[in-house]
Amino acid sequence: SNCVKLNFEDIRIVPSLFPNLERIDLSLVSPSTASSRSAVSSSALSDLITALGDKLTHFNMSSNKMAGLPFVFKALSSHAKNLKFLDVANISTTSRDTILINIEKLQKGCPKLTTFRTTNTMLGLNETPVREQVASPGFPFLEELTIGVDQRGYFDGMDDSQIERILKKSPKLRLLDIRGCKGISDSTLVRLPCWDIEYLYVAGCSVTSSSRDGLELLVKKWCKTLIELDIGLTSDQKTVDWAVMALVEYEDELRLSKLNLNGTAVSLKPLTKLLNCCEMLSSLNLSSCRALPRSEERRVGKECRSRW
Repeated sequence: SNCVKLNFEDIRIVPSLFPNLERIDLSLVSPSTASSRSAVSSSALSDLITALGDKLTHFNMSSNKMAGLPFVFKALSSHAKNLKFLDVANISTTSRDTILINIEKLQKGCPKLTTFRTTNTMLGLNETPVREQVASPGFPFLEELTIGVDQRGYFDGMDDSQIERILKKSPKLRLLDIRGCKGISDSTLVRLPCWDIEYLYVAGCSVTSSSRDGLELLVKKWCKTLIELDIGLTSDQKTVDWAVMALVEYEDELRLSKLNLNGTAVSLKPLTKLLNCCEMLSSLNLSSCRALPRSEERRVGKECRSRW
C-alpha cells in the first residue's frame, strides 16, 4: 500500500518470489495516473491473479486510477476460487462511463467471498440472461457489502435489480452500506434474505424517501441486531420519527450503540424516548438537526456527555 514506485515488472515477479502468498494489498500505488506500465494496470493484475490462483484469499486494489477493471474481475472469476475479501473502492478511471462487471460469473468463480467493497467506484452490473441469473449461486457467505457513493458526484450508484442480484442468497450479511444510492427502495431491502444486519448505513439513499414508512419497516426488520445505524439526511420528519420510534418499541432487545441522525428532521419527543430506553447508546450525531430547539439540542448533548 502507498508504494507509488512499484511498476508493471515488479508486480509480475511477486508470485515467483513468494509462492505461498495469500493476501495482496495494492491500495494507493497509482492514485493519480492510469498507465499500462502501472503496478495496477489490468494486465499486471490479471497476470498476478492468474499466477497466485487458488492461494489468493484477500485482494485489495482500492484508491487507484486505472483502466480495464472488468478484465481484473474476469481473472478473479476464473482463477481465485478461494477469494474471501475483495476491495475495489475509490477506483477512478479516465472516463465517466459506468464500469460494468458480470456479477454472476464472480459469484460462480468466488463462492467463498465474505467481504465486497466498491464504495465510490462507478461500478454496475452488465445485462445477463435471466436463466444465468437464476442459475447463479449468489454469495452465500457474504457478510459485508459496501456500495455507497459520493452524493456530490454524478453517479447514482446501484439500483434495486442490481442489489437483488448481489444479495439474493446472502443470509449471513452483517454490514450493508448503500449511502447515496438513488435507485434502491425500501421494499427491495425488506425482501432480502438477511435477517441479522448489525451495521446499516443508508444516509442519502433513496430508501429514506421512497415511502414514509419504508425506513420504519427496515428498522423493525433489523432493530434486534443493529449495533450501528446511519439514517442521516432524512428530510421528512415523520419518516425519521417513525424510524426512531420503531427502535423504542424494541427497547428490551436493543443493542444499538451508534446512531447518526445528522441533517435529519427528527423531533424532540421520539429522540427523548430513545435516550431514555437505549442504555447501550455510546454515540449520537445530531448535527444540523434543524427541527430540534437549540436549547433542547444543547440539553440532550449534555445528557449524552454525562452518560458517556
